[in-house]
Amino acid sequence: MSDANSYSREKQRLEEIVLQTRAKEVPLEKSLDLYDEALAIGTRCVEQLEMTDFTADELESVAEHPEVELSGKKVE
Repeated sequence: MSDANSYSREKQRLEEIVLQTRAKEVPLEKSLDLYDEALAIGTRCVEQLEMTDFTADELESVAEHPEVELSGKKVE
């Protein structure tokens, strides 16, 4: 995965995992599988962000509002 759209998809999947793991009816084994998936996704997202050249304004914006996506940024 190497573009802003894939980062958005990964972020969306992480949000889905959070909702699933908060559900009381999710068995422990499934929760552990979701946790492993979330770790892998998180690692990929960090790698994508580290390879992206952000402007100082974009970095400041992310620091202040991490829920806001940086649309149009190409991750290499």
